[in-house]
Amino acid sequence: MLVERMEKKVEGLKQKRTCDFCQESFILKRKKKDRPGKFCSYDCYWASIKKVRVERICLSCGKLLLLAPFEVRKGTKFCSQECYHLSKKGLKMPEGCIRKGEDNFNWKGGIINQKNGYVLILTKYHPSGQKYVLQHRLVMEAQIGRFLGSKEQVHHINENKKDNRIENLMLFRSNSEHRRYHGRKQREAREESK
Repeated sequence: MLVERMEKKVEGLKQKRTCDFCQESFILKRKKKDRPGKFCSYDCYWASIKKVRVERICLSCGKLLLLAPFEVRKGTKFCSQECYHLSKKGLKMPEGCIRKGEDNFNWKGGIINQKNGYVLILTKYHPSGQKYVLQHRLVMEAQIGRFLGSKEQVHHINENKKDNRIENLMLFRSNSEHRRYHGRKQREAREESK
């Protein structure tokens, strides 16, 4: 008798539904009746979310935006951070929107001067996989006619990190070799001071 009641209860929780996305019928196996299932699988649920897009216009540049429902709830009004910041300054983005590289108002010629003294250069196709590569490494690569390995070290002879002339650069096979060179130089300096 108890088993029959349990089976009836389980059968009552199994409901036949139609998926809102793929329109296939499925059996809903829920523990609570008050939560209706609309989709037969997670794949259909995510596909339905990606399918729904709301059209909005960027308040800065006028570009058409296709937003997901969560972006609408979040209050997205701009197509990029650049448009957002320009609107905060009271400016409008002219002709087009995101400006990259030379078209960007913050472009500095593809050169970055780091706080530690090194100079980085923008490179598109470098085997290191980095967008910006240290200038002294590029100068050494041009001199020897090949790309440097990840373990190879380039040393500045006069210890000025911005002086990237080839006459001022030395190549070491490894970091340990580079450190040995510095150790030798320090010992020589101590002996001279005595």
